[in-house]
Amino acid sequence: MSAIREDSGEAVRRNVHDQPGLNPLPFGLDALTVWDDAEATAAHGAAVVDVGIPTIGTSPYLAESIESVLAQTLTSWRLTVSENGPGLESVRRTMEPYLGDPRVRHIVTGVRVGRGANHTIAVRSGKAPYVGVLHDDDQWHPQFLERRVAFIGANPSCGLAFGGYVVIDTSGKPVGRRRLPLREGVHRSASVLPRLYRDMFIGPPTVLVRRTAYEAVGSEYVELVNTDFPMWVRLAANFDIGCLTVWDADYRHHPSQTSADRVQFTQWYFPAFDAVADLPISRSLRRLVRAEAHVRCALDAIERAERRESLRHLAKAVRTDPLCLVRPTVAARILAGIAALATGARGRQVLTKRRERRWHTGGAEGLLPAMPEDFWRPSATLRSGALPLTDPGRSDGVQRGEALP
Repeated sequence: MSAIREDSGEAVRRNVHDQPGLNPLPFGLDALTVWDDAEATAAHGAAVVDVGIPTIGTSPYLAESIESVLAQTLTSWRLTVSENGPGLESVRRTMEPYLGDPRVRHIVTGVRVGRGANHTIAVRSGKAPYVGVLHDDDQWHPQFLERRVAFIGANPSCGLAFGGYVVIDTSGKPVGRRRLPLREGVHRSASVLPRLYRDMFIGPPTVLVRRTAYEAVGSEYVELVNTDFPMWVRLAANFDIGCLTVWDADYRHHPSQTSADRVQFTQWYFPAFDAVADLPISRSLRRLVRAEAHVRCALDAIERAERRESLRHLAKAVRTDPLCLVRPTVAARILAGIAALATGARGRQVLTKRRERRWHTGGAEGLLPAMPEDFWRPSATLRSGALPLTDPGRSDGVQRGEALP
């Protein structure tokens, strides 16, 4: 181990092969750069939860994501921030105040790897019995880990547990709650898999996974923009899943997020469908879901003023599953597309406004209103570095976060 920070005497830079508890490197990487305090980490003992935050470039919300982990009432966790690429000084500065906590480490891949690869590194960077992945623009409420560890621990058949999430804006202000389509409790794999395949209702920031479940399906995220879809579907195909009727995670809408390109997003689902082609999903359901995706792609193309592309997707939808025409929701979308094509620019504007409104308000069902407890954010005192971190063994003090003014 080679220390390069003589001034601090705490966090040091090391080669990943010196790092205890890190699983073998995926994707042919020779080494990762690890910043942490190995001696303090060893003294702190084993964690119950491994938390991974994959990040790339400069994320203005990374500190808030980290602080939401620090604020957890369950304090037996280990956080790995996996930075994709050669490493930025701005990210290094963001991480520096947190590396004095023996539960926190910063990994730099050194070279640019895929989105799926960075997620996989975050998942494999530890050996705790539970694993949570938090995107670098989202955040957890203080009881997030405590609730899910208790639920999965009490239900051995569950491979993962998820809940609802609060949609927040760029400033962290709650906009509303995403509806949950399932009742609270354990849902059997055979019943939930078809529903999940057709409608990905599991929000990325809401999930905690049993490590043995990850390992059973390979713990490898595929190289897709929506890399969560194949993983959640694959886990649901092999394990029961648990639903908690709580809204204790925040999903942030902002212009620079991966899913911000609304009129391009649907096309990314076709490779996601291909990635789970081996799973026990009926052919009729596969045809229907692909047809529905083609219809949405047709509406996307209309918004982009690509008439020929729109007609191509509408034709593919009908060829893929002719029975989609008798399904009211699909038929209504097709008619809306045809009407927009027939009325030119004016019809395109009407369609765009309608779809944009639904995109930001939770789809056809809309969002539930935000509740008073949703107006929470990670403590600003941690972000500023004005106060020291609390004892990792405690769950009081600044770890509770604070209310929005």
